[in-house]
This record gives sequence, structure tokens and C-alpha cells, in this order.
Amino acid sequence: MNLKKVIAIILILAGAAGAYYFFYAKNKAKNTSAAAQVLTARVERGDITDSIKGSGTIQPYQLLELNPRGVGRSKKSM
Repeated sequence: MNLKKVIAIILILAGAAGAYYFFYAKNKAKNTSAAAQVLTARVERGDITDSIKGSGTIQPYQLLELNPRGVGRSKKSM
């Protein structure tokens, strides 16, 4: 092989190694740091004792009208 082909192959391999580092290694570091920020807690049964006091008007985000297709009674309930 002549010198130009060897230099071209070395440049292509260096570019591929740089692309691998840029895409894989950088993204892997981001994913591991995001997983470390997750907080967990043990689940416990109990009563909810918090309350909210206030005054004002509550408005729905979206108002829907439900119209059943069939009219009648159900014979068996779950």
C-alpha cells in the first residue's frame, strides 16, 4: 500500500473512534447520572391526615357529556 492509503485508513479509524466516544460514551454517562437521582420510599398503609382549606371557584379543565347508547336496567351487578 502506498502512504496515502495508510493515512486515509488511519484517519477513518480515528474518526470512527471519535464518533463512538461522542455518541456512546457521552450518552452512557448521562443515563447513569439520571438513574442516580431517583428517590424511593417504602410503602406504608395509613390514613391521610393532610387537608386543604381555601375559598374560590373550581372549574374543570375539560367538560364532557356522557350519553350511554343503551337505555334500561342491568340484571346482574358485580
